[in-house]
Amino acid sequence: MASLSDNFSESEKRFLLQYIEKENPTIPFDEIINRLNLGEPIDYILGYTYFYGLKIEVSKDTLIPRPETEELVEFILNENQTRSGLKILDIGTGSGCIALALKSKLVDAEATALDLSAAALDIAHKNSVYLNLNINFIQLDILNEHLWSKLANYDIIVSNPPYITQEEKKDMTSSVLDYEPHLALFVENDSLIFYKQILKLATSHLHPCGLVYFETSQTIQLEESSAFQIEKRKDLSGNWRFLKCISND
Repeated sequence: MASLSDNFSESEKRFLLQYIEKENPTIPFDEIINRLNLGEPIDYILGYTYFYGLKIEVSKDTLIPRPETEELVEFILNENQTRSGLKILDIGTGSGCIALALKSKLVDAEATALDLSAAALDIAHKNSVYLNLNINFIQLDILNEHLWSKLANYDIIVSNPPYITQEEKKDMTSSVLDYEPHLALFVENDSLIFYKQILKLATSHLHPCGLVYFETSQTIQLEESSAFQIEKRKDLSGNWRFLKCISND
């Protein structure tokens, strides 16, 4: 019987073996172990993960949702739980995890999720059907301003956009580089390009008192402008990972 390689610590081995046993997968155990030893994430091997209590299908066309992104959802919910009839836009939705988690708790909200990748949107749509959560899906390149007329106005815009530059790519692990979609991770040179474009979109597509929320890395430095005040928030590990942008209008 195959066993996990020494690339994993003993605690990681115990966790993975317990997780595999709990999930009772249909894939042969030896195949799972062999693929893990090659560096493939367990979520891609099984084809799903869990996010904010929801079972979410993932593929190599979608990022694997991180715990920090659950914290972003919690941040948004804590601040908007009492607001009704919200119109929410999730930009770069991938598996749809953020939009689906928000919709599962803000049941009267109208959630729209967009992505450039048709393959990612297919996964997101499957997740919405499986979870019986109604999401409006749009395939759109958010960097193309000529397409913004297809979008409505929103109370909340949220995004975990690509921000890793090509220079930073060399520092990524092989399990990310070899398996996760580069379209959702990397930008050419400007790590702020999506942040700046989304805030520009927000100046014309955000309702009064609307808010923009971002997930970021510690290296992202987004300056306040005449249009937005920017609040930073740390994750549970003490790293600056989230931005809340408040319109000055």
